[in-house]
Amino acid sequence: MDIEGALVKLTHAFVVASIAMTLVGCGGGGGGGGDGGGSPAPSPGSPAPGPAVTLTPRGPIEVSAATGDAFTATLDVTVTASGLSGSDRIFLRIRDTASTFETPTPQPAQPDQTFRYALLPRNGLLPGNYLGQLEITPCRDGSCSATYGAAVRVSYRVDISSLGEWTTIQRDATHAGYVPTEFDPTRLQLAWEWRPPRDPASVSGFVTRPVTGGGNVYITGGSILSNGTQRGLALYALNDTSGRQIWSYTVPDSPRTLAPASAAGLVLLPTLSDSTLLTALAADTGAVRYKYAQTTTLGAQILPPSSFQGRTYFFAGVTGDEIHAMDNATGQRLWARPRKDGAYATPTVNASNVFYQAANSLEILDLESGATVASIADPSTTGDMTPLSSVVVLGSRGNAMMNSSGSPTRAPITSFDIAGRRWQWTTAQSYLPLFAAGDGGVYGIRRTTAPTLDAIDESNGQVLWSWSPPASDAQDEMVGNILITRNMVFVSTTGTINSWVWAIDRTTGRFAWRYPNGGYLAMSGSRTLLVLSGLPGDNYDAVRAFRVQ
Repeated sequence: MDIEGALVKLTHAFVVASIAMTLVGCGGGGGGGGDGGGSPAPSPGSPAPGPAVTLTPRGPIEVSAATGDAFTATLDVTVTASGLSGSDRIFLRIRDTASTFETPTPQPAQPDQTFRYALLPRNGLLPGNYLGQLEITPCRDGSCSATYGAAVRVSYRVDISSLGEWTTIQRDATHAGYVPTEFDPTRLQLAWEWRPPRDPASVSGFVTRPVTGGGNVYITGGSILSNGTQRGLALYALNDTSGRQIWSYTVPDSPRTLAPASAAGLVLLPTLSDSTLLTALAADTGAVRYKYAQTTTLGAQILPPSSFQGRTYFFAGVTGDEIHAMDNATGQRLWARPRKDGAYATPTVNASNVFYQAANSLEILDLESGATVASIADPSTTGDMTPLSSVVVLGSRGNAMMNSSGSPTRAPITSFDIAGRRWQWTTAQSYLPLFAAGDGGVYGIRRTTAPTLDAIDESNGQVLWSWSPPASDAQDEMVGNILITRNMVFVSTTGTINSWVWAIDRTTGRFAWRYPNGGYLAMSGSRTLLVLSGLPGDNYDAVRAFRVQ
């Protein structure tokens, strides 16, 4: 058979087979044709749907906390699913687009339930507003190598407020030395150390008490020559977290320069023996905003000012015999009043009144006018002003406390009821100035030969517990000031060879942490612990910064 004949036979066979298949598909040929017209062929069946997972997060998420306070952000996600087989599992992977939170490994979730997870912030969130999104992906396995679909997102906002800055002696206008935060001091690590530039002819350097604000530390420093005079004095702005110098402002060598104070957007630099008492500088650039004119003597009994709600209060006059109120925005004098008696001090301020210590009384002035509101007699005073720096401390029970006037060896702490205008209690022991108070406790350094820290009940003046450094450390005295947080008391000691800064547990009275080279203490609004230090018996010549790691 030729090729064409073979093709014809194959074609004929194909056509016959096709017709036969069509008949079978239509129901023909078997006598069961129904109405004779046949039924239409069903359409091919759709493939069975695969597993599907839908995520519905609740949001936006909003959290507010103070710097250093423990907090969590709660993420709620409703999970619905369909088409899952018995072996299918669901895992949720969370990713933070702005890295504000520590995110977990993919977590198992159940269908038709709400998944909840508490997200912890990453360490070291500084004051500010943190905006971002949490991305949630439905995964088929714990490594998220395969997914059930695209991720969904929910927005979040975290507002971290400042603890408040260290703006003057003992932190702020209350002078309580209290920072409302809590942390583990064993996690403190040295972040940076700074010394002021030294004049080539100097024999030593020095720094004064620092203040903080706007993410910076403000501190004055300079050199001391062999004849005891100062040279190269300047005010420096250092970055709070790194210690990097932001700006400096040179101070003439002739006036006596005090430690600075800070206010919102300003650094206030006091100088004595000059026609300018206060120079106000922009906190971010160091540019001079204005000067407050006041001629003073070299020994005027004045300490750095105290600011409160846009105003600054300070002792002024030629010898420090007046008290002034100033508008921070303009430098305009709001009022001035004579001051009773004299001591190296700065006013204390609350929402209604200005307080200061006189030889025999606690003086209370009206905040707006400076007029005398009350004079509460102090039954514990000798009538002689203590020749040391001293400030009135506002307590947590509507009270004001101060070292009663006396000799350098006798100065008990006395408490006054502000609203009742009366004396409350006086401690049996005498204490150094710059004690601290907060949460119902008062913490003071005893005026004794052995270095002793007392915790005092703010309601009655009774000692709750006492602490002294181990005798093996050969520490002769406690120095500087006291700084307290919610859970710790920070204090410094010194001996002939070395010195320490200590953290003492407020509940147990036991030390939890110490570090070499103690001195004056301060803490910024972002929880940077600042320690002024120097050789035992010498000037403070360096500032060291510690942060929780």
